[in-house]
Amino acid sequence: FYPIPKEVSAQLFKSALDDKEEDVRKAASMAIKNLNDEEAKKFLVGAAVHPKIDEGRRKKAAKAIRLIDEPAMVGAIVTMVSYDVRTGTATENVPVRFATISNPAIPITLPIELPDIELRSVSTSLATYGIIALKEIARRDLGNDPKAWGKWFDEWKQIHEVRMAQEGKAKP
Repeated sequence: FYPIPKEVSAQLFKSALDDKEEDVRKAASMAIKNLNDEEAKKFLVGAAVHPKIDEGRRKKAAKAIRLIDEPAMVGAIVTMVSYDVRTGTATENVPVRFATISNPAIPITLPIELPDIELRSVSTSLATYGIIALKEIARRDLGNDPKAWGKWFDEWKQIHEVRMAQEGKAKP
């Protein structure tokens, strides 16, 4: 393949993401796949996970990635969500202070004791834009656990490789 001109990549990406007609978006996605347009593929992965892209466009990017069906693209998103989110213990000992609260409507002033605050731990579940994209790509919901998505990806990649071998296509 010859290098794809940047203007062509940009137009294919724009069509895959923004065209009003679903058939045009699908055709643009397949053109990206068939031309092996690396630039447009990178843009699609970025659009699927970027926080400043609206939800509708992120979903369309994820659908395009599903159509293109390339492990490297899906793997990039799995890698993004696989980073560990770690929590720890933090303690800040602040001497007891007194503050004064005044209410202009009532002529009274009260002292309030401000206690020490100690953070022991934080536990949370993160639904990153990458996980949201993976739910669209996989057409299933494995929750917000990056390890579950990593396992799904490993299994999906094996199935994909077998399917490509059966179709006589080389690994991308």
